[in-house]
Parts: sequence; structure tokens; C-alpha cells
Amino acid sequence: MARSLLLQVVVALGKWTEGSITLGPNASAIITKFCFDFLPGCPQHACPNPPGQWEFTLAGNSGFTGKPKLLLGLFDDEYFSFPEVVNVWDQMPCAEKLKHAKWSAEPSMGQITGSHGWGMKVPLTQQVRPRWWYMGVFQCGDGTLEELKYKVHMLNTLRTEAELSSDAFWVVPSAMVFVLAFGGLTAWQLRSSSTWLAFGSREIPFAVKLLNLSVGLFTMGLLCRLAHWTQYVEDGKGLMVLQVPSRVMMLLSKQLCIAMLLQLSRALSLSRNPEGPLVVPALYAFTLLCLALELWGDYAAERNYDTHYVYDTMPGMVAVSFDLYWLKVYLTQLRDLWDRTADLRQRAYCETWGVAFASYFAILPVLALLGHLFSPWVRREGVFMVGSSLQFIFHLAFCIAFAPERAVRFFRTDSSELQGLCLPELEGEGGRPVGKQYT
Repeated sequence: MARSLLLQVVVALGKWTEGSITLGPNASAIITKFCFDFLPGCPQHACPNPPGQWEFTLAGNSGFTGKPKLLLGLFDDEYFSFPEVVNVWDQMPCAEKLKHAKWSAEPSMGQITGSHGWGMKVPLTQQVRPRWWYMGVFQCGDGTLEELKYKVHMLNTLRTEAELSSDAFWVVPSAMVFVLAFGGLTAWQLRSSSTWLAFGSREIPFAVKLLNLSVGLFTMGLLCRLAHWTQYVEDGKGLMVLQVPSRVMMLLSKQLCIAMLLQLSRALSLSRNPEGPLVVPALYAFTLLCLALELWGDYAAERNYDTHYVYDTMPGMVAVSFDLYWLKVYLTQLRDLWDRTADLRQRAYCETWGVAFASYFAILPVLALLGHLFSPWVRREGVFMVGSSLQFIFHLAFCIAFAPERAVRFFRTDSSELQGLCLPELEGEGGRPVGKQYT
């Protein structure tokens, strides 16, 4: 009941959070959270340069009914503050929750409902480590406050990137590094694709096209991420129009890799759909589930109450289970392929590249585990950097394995892809490298 709201509309723009809310009797809500930096040795109540600052404005021109009593409360992530009340938030009375707040205030209702609203700036000082802080609004009276409009701005004032939360200080440098890395990989793969054509292949093999698309999508997603966060450092809002496309492109890149590996484990063919459809309906469902989960993690109002990694939640565990299911399918198909083939080249692939590529399906479970183990103030960027590094390593391995001089050693292709293909390393009979014996 305490969190039951008649209406809540939120637009979260990074450090800027704007929205409106209707609060009934004894209702309350956390409207935003932010990770503030720290400054060792700075006195709590007399710090000349506090590391953080809250700025907020409240307005309610629609008025109120009854006798509402509006209060604001700021909580941090110390156990006796927000963590002690979050799990019983709906059951605790308004006054009990505010006892755990590190700071509280009662705005003037006359000013809130006036033409200019009510505003305040609150400096924030902490000395030990970065901490997550949560801002709550509380209606502790008997009436109803209708369409309370709020605007909140949070700043790490001692940082050049003042608009960034402490858990995102490395977001721009890391994005730059991965854009350069994947940009180089894109150029390499384009050169590899041109090699297929330069030596007489009529078309690029289908699996290589999938890899090209996967590398390109991940690179474009990183570019969108970099553009968004670079602008975000300047204005605290960023280019929100790029945030969702960035997630969609990087997610689709990962799903293309899964589809590609599942195809190879069935027939070791680079050609299109050799034994049935490329993507089963369950893979579509998995893609939509991951997309919905990541958007929920970015935009859902209930995410204001916690800092867990999205794949370290109950819905996230469903996605991780899907990923482990694809690992089982991949290994089963790979073992079946090894059992039924007498081709020593294909068996060599199953025992080397095939086994190594199986670990691609472990990326999501590993990230979920790291998201659970990492401290909240490094979790977001820590998981992103590990995940992107693993994606780069595997994409690099795929590019190496699918290079023309290696691919024809292990994989089957149709006649249109191989007709006229004559690589110097493969002039021996049957397409085997000259001088290399398969035993």
C-alpha cells in the first residue's frame, strides 16, 4: 500500500530525472537513484568542497485534496539506511521509513502549489567510498496530492564528468577502446570477405555473411553508445534516441553468433540452411526476452529501488537458463556430428574449434555471476567491459576460423561458393593444404 500510486510518469535522463506522480494517503515512492563520489577527510557538516550535490524542484499546480503532508527523504546504501527498509517498503508506515533517511525535509505546500513551485539544493559529503543514494517522496497525511511534478538533477561536483554517476566514470574511455577494437575487426573481416571473391568464389559463404553482420552490428552499437555518453557528459541527458538502438544492435550481434554456431554444429557447412531453418522459434523468443529484460533494466520505475545487474534477477535467470539450453543443444549436435562423420578434417574441427566455441554460450552466465560479485559502484561498467572484451575475443576467433585459407579445411560449402576458388595454400588434391597430412 505504501508504494501504491495512482499515477507515476517518469522520464529518466541520466542525472536529470523528470516526471509526475499522484500520491494518496500514506503513499511513497523512490523516484531516482545516483552513485555519488567521495572525498576522504572532508568533514561531514563543514566540507568546503562537497563531492556531490542534489538539486530538485517540486510543483503541483493541480492542487490537493484533504490534508496531505509531503516530505522528501534521501537514503544511501549503508545497511541501516535504504537496504534495511527496501524489502519491507510496502509494509512500513511513512514515518518509520523516514527514520532511516540520512536527510529529510518538509516542503511548503503553499510554494509547491504556487506558480513557481518549490526548489532546493542539498550538498552531499561522504568519506569512505562511492555510495548509491536514493531520493524518496512521501505523502504522510490523509489527503491526496495530485500530479506532483518533479525535476531532479544530481552532480558529482569535483569530477570533470560531473554529470556521470560514479559507476559510469569509465563509460566514455571504455567505449572508445572497444570502438577502435571492433572497427579494426570490421576492416579485417571486410578484407577477408573480399578474399573469398578475389580468388574466384561466386559469393561469400552464408555463415561468413552472418559473421560480417554480427561484427558490423556490434561496432555500430558501440558507436551509438559512444555518441550517447559523450553528449551525456556535456549535458546530463545524452542522445537518448541512440540508447535503445545501441542495445538492440549489440544484442542482435550476439544472437547472430548463437545462430551461426548452432548451424555449424549441425553440418559444419558455411552454406545457407543446410539441414533445416537457421533460427528456431525459441531463439526468437530468447532474443525478445533479452531485449525486454535490458529495456526493463534501463527504464522500469521499480529499478529505482535496486542496483542489481539485470541478468542477476529472477527474469534474468530465465534468460541465463535459455543460454545454458543453447549450450546443451550445441554440444549435443557437435557430438552427434563427430559420431556420424568419417571425415578426419571435420573431426579435427569438432575437437578443436568446436569445443573452444562452446564457451561462447558461457558468456551470459559468467556476466550474471560477475554482476552478483562486483560492488554496486563498479558493477555496470565492470560487467560491460568484461562482456565486450569476451565478445571481441570470440569475434576475433570467428574471423580467424572463417578466413578462406582455414575455412575450406573444415567446412563444407556449396558449388557456387567454391567454384573457381584457388588459394595458394589449397592447391593440393581435394582442397587439402599441400604438404599437410590428416591422420
